[in-house]
Amino acid sequence: MSLNWDAQSVANIDARLEDEADANAIAHFAFALMAIGIGSVSKKNLGDVYARIKTWESLNGPLHYENKRLEDGTWSNKSVYTFDFVKSMVGYGTNVSNEALGTWSKKLLGREAERLQRQFEESLANPAEPAEPETAFMPS
Repeated sequence: MSLNWDAQSVANIDARLEDEADANAIAHFAFALMAIGIGSVSKKNLGDVYARIKTWESLNGPLHYENKRLEDGTWSNKSVYTFDFVKSMVGYGTNVSNEALGTWSKKLLGREAERLQRQFEESLANPAEPAEPETAFMPS
């Protein structure tokens, strides 16, 4: 099944889609909602949307990076999905099915635990590897 999104009910959407960076972040927001198990953004679920995005990003890194080159020539590793961005997306909808918070968080933490276990077991099998696996995404 294809992933569909609709932003026509988002405030100022026409003007926002004229800005290339904002349009890119808005289009990719559907993938963020799929990752966090929420189908649409409303005033009622804003806190849940924001909390799940930040939970995901604390374990895996940004769902979508700023497309900005820094003064030192490197690219920014900041998430575009800030508090203000999420708040501005009320009215955005997708065909993603909603997952209860408990179901979603159990799945997310289960994957993280499996990843850490795999890293640990690989480091036991290969003593040349670092003894302590990385535990979470830590932006530089």
